[in-house]
Amino acid sequence: MIHSKLRSHILALAEAFGAHAGLSVASVFANHIGDPKAAYRLIEGEDFKAKTLDRWVQLLSNAWPADLPWPEGSFERPEPLTKAEMEARDAVERNERTARAAARRPAKEEAGAE
Repeated sequence: MIHSKLRSHILALAEAFGAHAGLSVASVFANHIGDPKAAYRLIEGEDFKAKTLDRWVQLLSNAWPADLPWPEGSFERPEPLTKAEMEARDAVERNERTARAAARRPAKEEAGAE
């Protein structure tokens, strides 16, 4: 149930943005989220990770037109970030993932040595 609510909220954001800009939902996802097929996957009911949803909302907020109010009853709008801020945030997340993977590696190697 929670996924369907979240799915409808992100699609509503993309629809509002698209209606304002004269774009389809798929075009909003392609142009501003970088994943044109994500819209179709959402419509078809595929699951998604919370971190992915957070990123999509952030990317829409970054590109949101100044003359278009953020929809009421939707996600709280995150503060828009510049491209450099997004790249820095992405780099931190990549480094955290790499560190977590490296921390697990020795445990796997020790288990295999026994």
